Amino acid sequence: MTRFTKIIYILLFILIVLTPHLGIGHLFSIPERYLQSLVTLALFAVALCVYLLHQRDIRRKDEEKQKLENRFSFSSKKLNDAYQYIGSVNRKLSLLSAVGTDLLKKPKETKKGRRVILEELLMTAVTTLGHSSWGMFRFIHTATGRTEQELVHIARGYILLRSTVSNNELLQTRQVSGNLAGIGDLHVISTSDRSAPVQCFLIFAKGKNNIEDEISTLRAIVDQAQLFYTYLSKTPEAYRGISPIAKES
Repeated sequence: MTRFTKIIYILLFILIVLTPHLGIGHLFSIPERYLQSLVTLALFAVALCVYLLHQRDIRRKDEEKQKLENRFSFSSKKLNDAYQYIGSVNRKLSLLSAVGTDLLKKPKETKKGRRVILEELLMTAVTTLGHSSWGMFRFIHTATGRTEQELVHIARGYILLRSTVSNNELLQTRQVSGNLAGIGDLHVISTSDRSAPVQCFLIFAKGKNNIEDEISTLRAIVDQAQLFYTYLSKTPEAYRGISPIAKES
């Protein structure tokens, strides 16, 4: 309540209290006591009008305050979204550097060194981006359906029961529109290189976390694994191993 409104209420209260004691006299043919009642009623009406105007002013100010709060909340949300986007981009840039430039610097002269490169790619895809307990890279010869190489990553403390997926099922996922396919409780992402004779597939268990924002990065890592495999397989000692959970079509 403003000071001006308080003053008006005080004056009206004083006038209402003093009205019976004021010598108003007669007005036309209206007796004095009736005239005092009419004056009191008029003062109450004025007080009511002041109250209603004051309430309308309060509502108007509340609406303006709410609009300002909504604008502030919207601006804060946009700012938070911008910070999250920048953080996500920075994280992905550093991640792509780690699975690109940094891996190229690693020794590739031995089978162990070449295997480590693909294992680090797989670990990044499964744990950091896929938020899964286990996953695998499988390289399949598209003409024969034969598994050329397979690597499996299992999170520490996780016990992997036997899980099989056939190569035919994996090859069929290439016909699915979009970057992410599914086979039962497994996610499948295949390489973008459809002309390669041996193609890479990333298979990992579905988790509770949403990976929609990570699919493009996961696809990039699968393509990176495809490039590394193609590059490393040209060396005479290229490692070719098949895990026990592989299932030939």
